[in-house]
Amino acid sequence: MKSKIQFKLAAYSDAAGKYNPQAYNNGNEDCFYVDDNLSDNQSNHFVPDQIINLSDCGMLMAVADGMGGMNAGEVASAIAIKTVEDFFAPGKVAPSMAADKKQRQQYLETLIVEADKRIKDDEIANPEHSNMGSTIILAWMVGTEITISWCGDSRAYRFNPKTGIEPLSEDHSYVQDLVRKGILTYRDTFGHPQGNIVTRSLGDPSGPARPETRHFNVFQDDIILLCSDGLSGVIYDKADKYESGQPVSLYNLQDIIANNTESMTYCRQALFDAAQKSDWYDNVTAILCQITGSPNIMPQKDESKTATPKINMADSENNLQNAVTQSVFVIPKKKIRYAFAVLLAFIIGGGVVWYWLSGRNGEQIMPTDEPEGIMEQPSDSNPALQKTDSDSIIVEEIDEEKIGNEEKPRGENRIGKSGKPNTIANQNATAAKTHDEPAENKPDTTISEQKSNTPGLTLIEGSHEAGITPSDSTSSNNSLK
Repeated sequence: MKSKIQFKLAAYSDAAGKYNPQAYNNGNEDCFYVDDNLSDNQSNHFVPDQIINLSDCGMLMAVADGMGGMNAGEVASAIAIKTVEDFFAPGKVAPSMAADKKQRQQYLETLIVEADKRIKDDEIANPEHSNMGSTIILAWMVGTEITISWCGDSRAYRFNPKTGIEPLSEDHSYVQDLVRKGILTYRDTFGHPQGNIVTRSLGDPSGPARPETRHFNVFQDDIILLCSDGLSGVIYDKADKYESGQPVSLYNLQDIIANNTESMTYCRQALFDAAQKSDWYDNVTAILCQITGSPNIMPQKDESKTATPKINMADSENNLQNAVTQSVFVIPKKKIRYAFAVLLAFIIGGGVVWYWLSGRNGEQIMPTDEPEGIMEQPSDSNPALQKTDSDSIIVEEIDEEKIGNEEKPRGENRIGKSGKPNTIANQNATAAKTHDEPAENKPDTTISEQKSNTPGLTLIEGSHEAGITPSDSTSSNNSLK
């Protein structure tokens, strides 16, 4: 018989940063629901830190956050949780349906759409509740799986000692849309002036609710956290530091949970204490579920995200040799692209140099049989003034035996100090002077080598500047919390 999961729970909700003794429920617009056994005859029931065997129908957790910027937010969240209670009343869920994740997803999404409809119906019946709304997030654990469905910015996390903390949901909010587009960072979302704008919610007048669902495996020592943004909006997921090395925040979810795994009640209290010390400004709700027994063992972080090569264990010597070979010859793709770019640059540069040298040799003047002097040429075809395709002047060459030890600086025949080619008039004057002088007064040296002026090659990667594109998050249908 396959072993079943064991778990223990803790849950709490507080008006926190919105405490108001004159308001309904002291100003707390959050609601939550926990049922540790969907197979029994009790609903919305749990005992803190009591170890429970997971039933065939599973267990359920839900958080609803009434919209702070709307009228009667506490009414909207209460309607959402009442819809949850109705859908999961005793006898409503069969084990066969609970065991199928596709049916679980359909059932949870139908629940969310129904909660949205009930909130809108209440608005029609009670005009004083106009424009109220709520977020919702649900987690249904069955067997060794958990299904998360949500609408809005209430969150689900998983913490495991081997892998740390990770979000299981993604906010339906304006700032999260900017993070997804790369315009904002996670750190930028804290204290953002538009941080209270949600792009999906229950009660949204623009249309029916649009829930999102994800499925996950559950592992030994997992701690599942469901919370409203009153907690996740003031405490970072993980420790973070500024460029100066100073910590961004004194508290983070990962460290708090890691230091309080013995009791979910103490862990929940530590989270609330940290939120209060972080200047909480909203209602705070948190549900914690710790997996104390599971047939599934969480893989190490590097094993779960990186595929390691398989090594033959039959021969330890071959095993070591294979490991070394793999470590030597596995080259990252970025380095391959860099090496290819360098090789391409060498090929292009070599081609340019070859083309220049070929053109120069093709126009070079052949040496004469005369021992001294320069071959007489008609003035209109003097090879001393020949121009190449690159506008460089080829100066005629003297037999190598007549070249003296003195060498004229390279490039002065065609490049001035300004780096630009000399004028044709200057070149003609230089040529005329060469033919007017007697051969015996001429210096023994003539420039037979020209300096290459081939420009270097630069590879420029294309750049793309991300623009801010309007999304549904900026529409008039977005909800303020």
